Amino acid sequence: MQAQDCIDIEQIKTDLSNIQDKCSCADPLVLGEEDQVVEISTYQLGPLVENECIEVFGTLVIDHGIRFENCDFIMDAGALIRTQSMFSPISFIECNLQSCGDYFWDGIELGWLNTLFFRGNTMQHALNGIHSEYAPVHCFINDNIFNNNRYAISLEDITQVEFRRSELTLNGNIFSQNDELKLHWDESPRPIHGESYGVRTYFAIVNSLVDSDPCSRTNIFIGLIRGYELRNSVSQIHSDLFYEFRRPEKPQAGAFEGTGIFSETIFGKVGSSSLVQTGWPTSDIETFSSVGTAIETIETFSDIRNNIIDDAHMGLGLNSPLARYHIEGNEIQVTNGPGIYNLSFISSYGTIKNNKITVEIDDEVNLYSLSGGILVEGIRPNNGFRSHIRNNSIDLNSGHYGIKTIGNFTNRNNISCNIVNIMELIEDFNYASGIEIIGGFQNLLDGNIVNGLYSTSTIDEVNGIKIVQSQVNNLVSNYVNNTQFGLHFSNWNSNTLQDENIMSNHDVGYYISESGITGDQYFVRNRWLGSYEDWGAENKGNVELSKYYDFQNLQMTNCWPSSISPDPGWFDPVQGQGNCWSSSIYECLDEDEPELSSLTSVDTLVARGELEFDDFEDSRIWQAERYLLRNLIDFPGLVGGSGTLMDSFLTNATSSSLWEYHKLQDQIEEFSSIPETLSVEWEANYTYYEDLMEDLEIAVNNWLGEPDSMNLIDEISLIYEEIDSIWNLNSAAFQHWRQESINNLSALLPDIALLSEPNLYAVNEKLIMEATVRMAQGLDSISTSLRSSLIVLSESCLLEHGPAVIDAKVLVKQLDYFPDMLELNCTESEGDRRIGQERFSPDLFKVFPNPGSGPIYLRLNSSIDGAGKVVIFDQSGRLVYNGEIDSAEEIKEIQVNHFSPGQYIIKVNVKGKEDTQSLIITK
Repeated sequence: MQAQDCIDIEQIKTDLSNIQDKCSCADPLVLGEEDQVVEISTYQLGPLVENECIEVFGTLVIDHGIRFENCDFIMDAGALIRTQSMFSPISFIECNLQSCGDYFWDGIELGWLNTLFFRGNTMQHALNGIHSEYAPVHCFINDNIFNNNRYAISLEDITQVEFRRSELTLNGNIFSQNDELKLHWDESPRPIHGESYGVRTYFAIVNSLVDSDPCSRTNIFIGLIRGYELRNSVSQIHSDLFYEFRRPEKPQAGAFEGTGIFSETIFGKVGSSSLVQTGWPTSDIETFSSVGTAIETIETFSDIRNNIIDDAHMGLGLNSPLARYHIEGNEIQVTNGPGIYNLSFISSYGTIKNNKITVEIDDEVNLYSLSGGILVEGIRPNNGFRSHIRNNSIDLNSGHYGIKTIGNFTNRNNISCNIVNIMELIEDFNYASGIEIIGGFQNLLDGNIVNGLYSTSTIDEVNGIKIVQSQVNNLVSNYVNNTQFGLHFSNWNSNTLQDENIMSNHDVGYYISESGITGDQYFVRNRWLGSYEDWGAENKGNVELSKYYDFQNLQMTNCWPSSISPDPGWFDPVQGQGNCWSSSIYECLDEDEPELSSLTSVDTLVARGELEFDDFEDSRIWQAERYLLRNLIDFPGLVGGSGTLMDSFLTNATSSSLWEYHKLQDQIEEFSSIPETLSVEWEANYTYYEDLMEDLEIAVNNWLGEPDSMNLIDEISLIYEEIDSIWNLNSAAFQHWRQESINNLSALLPDIALLSEPNLYAVNEKLIMEATVRMAQGLDSISTSLRSSLIVLSESCLLEHGPAVIDAKVLVKQLDYFPDMLELNCTESEGDRRIGQERFSPDLFKVFPNPGSGPIYLRLNSSIDGAGKVVIFDQSGRLVYNGEIDSAEEIKEIQVNHFSPGQYIIKVNVKGKEDTQSLIITK
């Protein structure tokens, strides 16, 4: 698909290639001196300079208001234009600025409180482009071409005082790289000098407002490494276009390069970043095409809508979005990672809805664990509002999940009315799930449809809905069709409530794995349609700990599975089997989150001390007791007629380690959650901000009609000042809460250290508690030993090491380590699945971070037995490192600080098995 309508990307690329260098003139005006600083006032040029050919040497200081119009600037190597006047506007209108040798010039440096008008210009070959070191500056940038610059625009605030944000208004610009960049005039060649950025800001208000005229006002970014890099900035970006951010020589560029928009909060200034972004107002033009990642945000208020994203490795990534977020109406095609990714460290709530995602994994990419439609991961417990994942359509032409949530604190999600089509499986990796829930509790799955590939195969695992280690979920009116398993439950899954779900054409319709413990599952009006190769319902676990009861409200409305294994005993038709017909026409509605309505027979066994498990009995009983303790505290009305028994259990539990773990977990949850008062205050401020943005769009629209009107500029500046003020209020409130949260969490560390360790599950949960607090303090608080312990835990078996494995898998990704797929059952050679473990571990070793600047870490695959030899070669084939790694339990640290930036080859040999990977060193 190519851009159509009023934008012709191919013609723009042609026009860029035809830009003529203007490197000679008969009678140039020479300003400045090489290696000298010269004020422009010494030349007595007056306020207007037009129709001149100007050669600039050294540093030219503009010390009064001036307007350059229709001028050609020939910039010497390293030449700099610096403005110092505080209030008088500086204007460049219809000018060309470029260097004519082999070297960059330095750019235009703005002084504090400068106002710059930059309209209709062509700027090339600048190292820093339009830049500033102090905020605020006021920039009005429209209808320019920025080509082959390292940075086109870079507004900073090196003081970090954050007095007032800079203001940047952008309309109708082209930011591009279509040739190899020039060299630094004073430094040795460095890889970063060869990568071109569009707009970089720290502490600014950035607005790309198109009003009703996107054709002439859109900003277009072509061939860059990043379009926008926004830090502690408040941004509105509408209808901008981002194309060909992946170089032909680097087709596999991933999350580390080729990003359209990147927004983050740094220096702990939480609440300082906001991104409101929309795509083209019609369906004619792709917003992002051939990019590594379309949009990535970190601790940013995020509202992203109506984009067409074509041929991206990863689509939209939100890391710890603050308060509410919206991802709506996007059409996304990805070839590597998830279409939409949300990692939550802080309580947040929002919607992911009405998106269309197509996943087609590139044959050369093996990040299988990242490939899919929508991925939601939760690390820190919180009392935040539930997120809505609703009305999304996902086609898996490859990839292994449609919608996936992972983490013991991915709670209260409303996953409703989505359609997942499993069209094709990844070759040699035949695993996929339409919807997969790993960890968490009280999630609602409502009215979803999963269509799969039906083929009887002993090596496939294709699930309609798979739920692992997750409690109190509500499954309502979901339809799963043509998958190996219809509904698949693994590990601990108590109190799943089910109503009117339909299974059709499976190997097994209702499947409980070897490690599955579900307690009493109550369902109403579930239906089994079509044919079943193996069983309509199969329980491979302990049938005494997983019982299913049909408590239908109406007789003759439930369809009974045609075959049950083992039979009889665990599937009980309490009110009869009934016929297969629908009792109602279903409509997706927002429902309340599921709540426990009764205690199960397993809960009673736990309270009596009569529960019997498996090889990991002590740990699993401790887990069951913790689960029951939380339920009895959170839902006191459940006790009912068993009050005496339950009271006795509570009395014993509160004097044991169960209570200490529960109390600390509650405190971590409380201190990690954004207070409701702060959320209410933020909502009020944000509403006011939206009103100001409407006023700003009108003012900018008026100014574009009269670009020389200072009265209109003053009006815009007043609105900007109000926007800056409201975001300072927001940021101050969030920063106060964040610091209080960190202080309270840090105070828990001594109590966490004193927790008893009755079993391996407890040991690992204690580790996750410490890591959660350390992560809140900052990544630099994670010690080497803690890092290593988390990585080892992330690759461990869930059944042996407990639910903490799930959180470890999420946490280590923040340490640039990407673990293998979750191993559920280490008592079985196949890991409780139809696919052998080797399918999930294609590499002999992992090296991370990669790219990295030092140190890097290396770990053998967890299935490898024995020591290994490690060697690293540079691009010339010269051996630059030779060492050993003792075992799969060791995290090998390798210092590469002395390596020059570039690409290296790292090889590992273990008992004759050899694997080779690329290593990229940055500085």
